[in-house]
Amino acid sequence: CKPPLQRGFAVSAIDYVREDGSGMYRQWHVRDLVPSNRALELVFVFESPHVDELSVGLPVVGAAGKSALRYLAPGQSRDLSLGRFVQERHAAGDGRIAILNVSNVPMQAAAFVGVEAPELEEGDWTKIGRVRRSKARSISSLRGSGERAIAETLVDGLRKRLSAVDLGVEGRVVAAGTFAQRAVAAAFPDLKPEPLRVPHPSFNQWFRAANQNLPALINVKHRFEHQPSRA
Repeated sequence: CKPPLQRGFAVSAIDYVREDGSGMYRQWHVRDLVPSNRALELVFVFESPHVDELSVGLPVVGAAGKSALRYLAPGQSRDLSLGRFVQERHAAGDGRIAILNVSNVPMQAAAFVGVEAPELEEGDWTKIGRVRRSKARSISSLRGSGERAIAETLVDGLRKRLSAVDLGVEGRVVAAGTFAQRAVAAAFPDLKPEPLRVPHPSFNQWFRAANQNLPALINVKHRFEHQPSRA
C-alpha cells in the first residue's frame, strides 16, 4: 500500500535520496536487482531510475538498458533490456549478475511522466541535478555544501547496499559513468580488485568507435559472454 501524500508539505532532498523503500517516498523507489545466497561475478552500478524504470519498477530497463544488452549479448531480442535480462536470469536460478543504482529514486524531475512528482524544498531539484551532472572526481570537490551533503547521503546508502553484496573471488564491480564511478570510489576507496570503470550506456555510448578499445569495457563484455544464454 502506498503511503498517503501530504500535499503542500515539502521535504528535503536529503530525506528524498535517503529513501530505502519503506519511507514516505517509497512509491518512487526502484529496488536493486541482487540475488540472495550467491557469489556474484558482475555487479553493475548505474546512476538512478528514469521514466521506464519508475514505470516498470526495475533498474536499467529503458533505452540505455536495451543498448547495454545489445552490446553485451547481441543475440538477444532488441526489446529486451539489461534489467529485464538479469531479472529473468535470477528467476531461472542464475544469480551471478547484480544491478544497483547509486540512487534508488530518480534524480531528474523529468522522470515523473504521468506520475506525480515528490514535493521537495525549493531549489532541491537543482542541487540534485548538479550532483548528478558534475564531472568532479571526488565529493569534496563538489561545489556547494548542499550538493556535497546529497552526494554523501547517496554514498552512505550505496556503501551499505554494496557491503551486503557477496562478491565472488573473481567478481568485479562495474561502475558505469562518471557519477557512479565517483560514488563507488567514495564508498570503497580501497576496493580490490579495482572497479571496472566504463561509460554509461546511454545514447549508445558502448557502441561508439572511441570506446571499442577500452580495456574495462572489453573485460565486462568478455565476462558477460560467459554467462549462460537466456532460457
